[in-house]
Amino acid sequence: VAEVYSATRRFLAPLRDIDLDLVIPYDGHIVALHPTGLSLRHAVTMNLIHCHYHIGEIATKRNLLGHQVPHLPGPEQRLMPDTRAVL
Repeated sequence: VAEVYSATRRFLAPLRDIDLDLVIPYDGHIVALHPTGLSLRHAVTMNLIHCHYHIGEIATKRNLLGHQVPHLPGPEQRLMPDTRAVL
């Protein structure tokens, strides 16, 4: 995970806001986007949402198994105290 985050930061860091408006080809499961592509901004945003969805899913399962789960997994966890989900 750390390698992926590091590579992502290296890719995104030099980009300017306008660079995120670049339209890139798309051949995924949303067929309506095939002819038009999608903006790099949209692709990055959707990948961030997808990543955090799975982080939440993993954190929830770990919590259910009795593990301590920080409020914000990852480097941001130092900003928040540990909490446990209330189900």
